[in-house]
Amino acid sequence: DRWPMDFDDNRRVNGQDILAYNFAFGLSTNGPAIFVPGVGTFERQRFDLSGNGIINWQDILRFNFFFGKLCA
Repeated sequence: DRWPMDFDDNRRVNGQDILAYNFAFGLSTNGPAIFVPGVGTFERQRFDLSGNGIINWQDILRFNFFFGKLCA
């Protein structure tokens, strides 16, 4: 299973994954799925790593913990 923050599913959390937030930042988790060109379509909840219902800087801060790591 993919890590929520590994959007391109290459088993590595890197800059390509953080760029996906450009398409979701500032949105609530309610609403249609988000299309990320060249990567795929994702439910909004996947971006909400903090679980507060809004895709914002709190999610980016949680994302940073996984940056550069490999998914086993």
